[in-house]
Amino acid sequence: MKQSVVSTFSLKNRSRAQVMEKCFRYFDKFEDGDEVKVVIKPNLCRAMASETGATTDTTLVEDVIKHLHTRGITNIRIVESDTHHRTAEEVFNRNGYRDLEEKYDITCINLSKDETFAMEVNNIPRKLRIPKSLILCDYFISIAKLKTHAEEKISCVLKNQFGCLPSKIKSGYHPYMSATLTELNRIIKPDVCLIDGIVGMEGLGPTKGTPKKTNLIICGKDPVATDSVAAKIMGFNPYSVPHLQFAARNRLGNIDNIKLLGDNITPIPFSFIPADVYRLYRLEFQFEKVGQKMHDKFSRLSQISRRIGDLVREGGWSYVFSRFLNKIR
Repeated sequence: MKQSVVSTFSLKNRSRAQVMEKCFRYFDKFEDGDEVKVVIKPNLCRAMASETGATTDTTLVEDVIKHLHTRGITNIRIVESDTHHRTAEEVFNRNGYRDLEEKYDITCINLSKDETFAMEVNNIPRKLRIPKSLILCDYFISIAKLKTHAEEKISCVLKNQFGCLPSKIKSGYHPYMSATLTELNRIIKPDVCLIDGIVGMEGLGPTKGTPKKTNLIICGKDPVATDSVAAKIMGFNPYSVPHLQFAARNRLGNIDNIKLLGDNITPIPFSFIPADVYRLYRLEFQFEKVGQKMHDKFSRLSQISRRIGDLVREGGWSYVFSRFLNKIR
């Protein structure tokens, strides 16, 4: 596979405008003033401020919009879907996207209300429903967040596209997460991948961790390569990230053959949950997969695995055993 290029930039050394100019000079494909439809997908998994490390910095999205405007590109849409925690409208309102909508005459779209196309893909027993706005756009920009993820180790570009699924309840895809993310990124592969590391998140990500200020931005065109560089900066071996390894093995992008441009960023290790807790959370997916095949006979085991993982994280194995002994006394 052809070598991938990824750029890393420290905001300590450069202005936001300089970073945007370099990112798009390296990776965009359109000419100035082209009449193209651009879709931007930030990470808006919860109605939480970007300072928590959970969501994409709205000011970074604004920087992208400003840059596109200097190129004469104004047909811009920001997209997100509903989840069981919140609606897309709630995060648009909470995180200032309605203000951007008014200020720059752009459009915020709830993908859960969009027309969809159903697609059957390999390794996933259910169809992927892809919103029309993503299929018909000319240019797709994914602006992810640099953060840990309790089940997937990291949540960067590949994982950001999970929010493109219009279903409010997305848990049915969890046991097939690696295949789902790979196929989603194959169908709607970003033209530019941006990772917001202005304030990241470590620990129990993607929403319950601790903010970690790194003041960096990572950009590329290959989502696998971009995430691989992010993983190394965070202190993870990219091959230890389940969906990243799967995507590389299925030739979505490069995990190794990468040329780095921009600033030389020294690894900034992110703390993570204990290894045994991580294994229990991963075990939950296996029980869910078996449960789906066996008509949910194993679903209770999935819940037990998750609960044990939560308890181990809270107080260690001795805490779990003490809770168990108290229950049987």
